[in-house]
Amino acid sequence: GPVGPGRYMGQTGVPTPDAQSGYTYAVAVPADGSRVYVGGNFIDMGGQGGMVVLDAITGAPLPQQWTVERPVNDLEVWPGDGTTVFAATGGPGGRIYAFRPSVPTRPLWKAAVDGDAMGVAASNTTVFLAGHYDFIIPKKSTCYQYCPEGTERRHLAAFEADTGMLDPWNPKADTSTGPYTAAVDGDHVFVGG
Repeated sequence: GPVGPGRYMGQTGVPTPDAQSGYTYAVAVPADGSRVYVGGNFIDMGGQGGMVVLDAITGAPLPQQWTVERPVNDLEVWPGDGTTVFAATGGPGGRIYAFRPSVPTRPLWKAAVDGDAMGVAASNTTVFLAGHYDFIIPKKSTCYQYCPEGTERRHLAAFEADTGMLDPWNPKADTSTGPYTAAVDGDHVFVGG
């Protein structure tokens, strides 16, 4: 559907209805090609903010939608099942969400970080998150910006794709703000930005 006015603004992702329409930052298509996942900083695309699920043939929003309501910076379909989609988000602290069509009312799992989650990539077993964060925020914490009580992961983290359990993989990106994008190929993770 058409994009309505307004977008999520700045590093905190404040919804601003009177701003220009937002942008699309990411598109992902599951293996069966039945739908298109669209992510961005829009607050109204087909009535959805941050992410909308469209019918691949008609382009119309599907009845099944997840509520994200924060800017979605990247999307990746999990090659492990061809249907689960991972969303890297910004806003007041970043998030990674795992959405599966067979669980239409909530994320399969999610994790929070203390800065924008910018890029996501997945192998058959693991999902990698790149971004502008230093710590994984503990569940039930209200911290969202610089949260040293969390588990240190400097700009890069890995999670078990099916459960969201934090992986012991812990490289430290040597940039001040962190990478913007990631890709997986065989036994390697590539990051940039």
